[in-house]
Amino acid sequence: MVDLDETLVHFFKNEKEAKFLIRPFAYDFIEKLSTYYELIIFTAAQQEYADWVLDKLDTKKLISYRLY
Repeated sequence: MVDLDETLVHFFKNEKEAKFLIRPFAYDFIEKLSTYYELIIFTAAQQEYADWVLDKLDTKKLISYRLY
């Protein structure tokens, strides 16, 4: 199980916009681990936010479960 925020991505918000930055090698991390494990991503955030981020991060659909 991997935590989404501050492990795979960093989210920030200013007056004009909200953005997230994908951590270096996060794509490689997900791809490599998915060959050996079922990947479960956990977040304490709202589902809408988590899906927004994970849809961009997991374009190959390698994450098995999303826990909100």
